[in-house]
Amino acid sequence: SRLDQILESVDTYSNIQILDLRSTFISARKEQDVYFITDSHWNQQGAYIAYSETIKTLSEKYPELQPYPLDAIQFTESYVPRDLSRIIKAGYITEKSMTREKLPDFVKSQQLPDHFGYHESTWIPGSTAPVALIYHDSFGYANLNDYLLLNFSKAYFIHHQSEQFINPQ
Repeated sequence: SRLDQILESVDTYSNIQILDLRSTFISARKEQDVYFITDSHWNQQGAYIAYSETIKTLSEKYPELQPYPLDAIQFTESYVPRDLSRIIKAGYITEKSMTREKLPDFVKSQQLPDHFGYHESTWIPGSTAPVALIYHDSFGYANLNDYLLLNFSKAYFIHHQSEQFINPQ
């Protein structure tokens, strides 16, 4: 596949480490849904799997990083039309979605207003954990960032369509 070609090229010509979650998701899919039925994004379970694997991989360099449990973040459940329902103008087709309700008390947050979606800075007072800059697409917005912010002393989440928030200096 094209993805396999990219991964092979990156492995051959750079020192960038890419976390390929395809086999993890294929395996997890045998036990539970990891993607929405009416959307191309992962659901809360899928986001949690991506989070856990990301943190486990980063813990090889930063042993203090360990995944928090699935219930570490409080979510509110609602039924909303997902992407495919909206595309075909069938808003009456809804699917269970989870929206972050509340952060744990140890995490502080500042959300930045922007029409592209999820932009947030978080910090854990007194933490000596690593700092993360997470440049993401809608998959970050789909619950992944809600988990990632638990593990970093400071985390900056920037949607890829919001270049104005990134200062290259």
